[in-house]
Amino acid sequence: MKRLVRKDEKIWEDNPLAKILLYAPAGIITSILVFPLVILSLPIGLFNRKSQYHIMKVLLTIQNTVGLSFWYFISDYFFPEIIALPYYIEIPICLLFIYVNFKETIGTLSKESIEKGGFSI
Repeated sequence: MKRLVRKDEKIWEDNPLAKILLYAPAGIITSILVFPLVILSLPIGLFNRKSQYHIMKVLLTIQNTVGLSFWYFISDYFFPEIIALPYYIEIPICLLFIYVNFKETIGTLSKESIEKGGFSI
């Protein structure tokens, strides 16, 4: 059975132009998203170390997924009628699509951030 979407993640990682166009804006967006996620992560200090690790992993995965979906949100702003779905359906579908296609990159970025933050188990 053929896959609906081809996972060409390695092509994006090996292409220098793609790195500039895809990963540079993602780095800026994820840097901006640090502030709201720090506020969301403040209450996790009440949990044990293992729970903190898993909650931080989920938050960082969301952060990196939103960062990589930068071009979708830009295209949706300039061309809002491309996908005629309500936002509460369209945005989760887009984020799920980005997560599935860039799962290795998102996992690597999340793992690096967890190790830098000292949240290893």
